[in-house]
Amino acid sequence: MLDDGTEIELFSFNSAEVYAEEAQRVFLKNAKRAAEQIVEIATKGSTDKVRLDASRYIVDRALGRVVGPDPNAAGKDDPWKDLMGSITREPSAAERAAGHQPYRD
Repeated sequence: MLDDGTEIELFSFNSAEVYAEEAQRVFLKNAKRAAEQIVEIATKGSTDKVRLDASRYIVDRALGRVVGPDPNAAGKDDPWKDLMGSITREPSAAERAAGHQPYRD
């Protein structure tokens, strides 16, 4: 009891552990429904921002957080060029002379 007469409930480690386990069960039981609601928000949200935020959340959870270029990396290679270079490769001068087109590695 506090000095002002307010009763407080003290939790033992075991009761706190029981509450945490119960909370985990509730979350797991409702995870599918929550995921479906996030998808619903991503596709039918009231504003572009709401839909974009929900979509980003889904992508981050499914694929991992997408990291942009380092803003402190001035003068380093262009990340888009690196990405496109991994998808297609430009032929060398000799290959171009022989008529080769860009191709995937």
